Amino acid sequence: MTRYFLLDHPPASQQFYPPPRANGLTGGVVLHTTESPKQRIGADNGAINIAGFISRRSDPGSYHCIVDSGSTVLLVPDNYTAFHVAANGYNSRTWGISFACRSTELVPDDEWTQLAMKQAAAAIVAFWQRNRFDPAACAVMRPAPDVLNMPGLTTHGDAQPWDRSDAWTRSPHRLGLEALLLAEIAALVNPPVPEEDDMKPLEMWRDPATGSIWLFWTGPWRTGLKTQDDVKAYQMAGIPFRGDFPTTEFGAMKLRNTQWVKTG
Repeated sequence: MTRYFLLDHPPASQQFYPPPRANGLTGGVVLHTTESPKQRIGADNGAINIAGFISRRSDPGSYHCIVDSGSTVLLVPDNYTAFHVAANGYNSRTWGISFACRSTELVPDDEWTQLAMKQAAAAIVAFWQRNRFDPAACAVMRPAPDVLNMPGLTTHGDAQPWDRSDAWTRSPHRLGLEALLLAEIAALVNPPVPEEDDMKPLEMWRDPATGSIWLFWTGPWRTGLKTQDDVKAYQMAGIPFRGDFPTTEFGAMKLRNTQWVKTG
């Protein structure tokens, strides 16, 4: 078994070309919706259900990846050509990802949409990273022709406007949906630093006798380190400390009111 649905479940009709691609990957990503209703009741199996449909269908139509509100299904590897855009050049150069829903169901303040955007952002960032593209530089919405030659994001409706409007090309929420996806990507590329982080160092102390450096951290006393033997046992468990257990009253007082964490 592989991690790719269409390799593990060979389709009834051809849904991809194996490598090599006719053209190299540009880092361009085309966003789709499957135009099937999102799953509203029970566990969200939309992505895997669509993957099963693609494996059974008799006409061409596939993606590299499908997401729903709680799962991501990879259909074929990045270097395979999926049949996701019926316009010249896109299949051989870009990577296709689809939301398991209708375009009209994507609304920025909808919980399902927000959860699916998180799944999509993670899959897109992983695609860029696997292929050595910088996600921070790639996370830009572009006119469809641009992704034939450079990294970026576009929609199926922009690439094939004569008969497609997904993922949100004609949606009144287009700008909000694009902003939501870009924000989710940015959160993965540059995760925010929590304001209340008990792993944040308050101060460093250098033992004047030995020169050992000690890091003290905010937070409650949790480890129960009270003797030098306790510290040695912690070190044996693979949690390193700089220097030896402080023997001065200053160091001992600090230990009573701080939390030890590993420093390496």
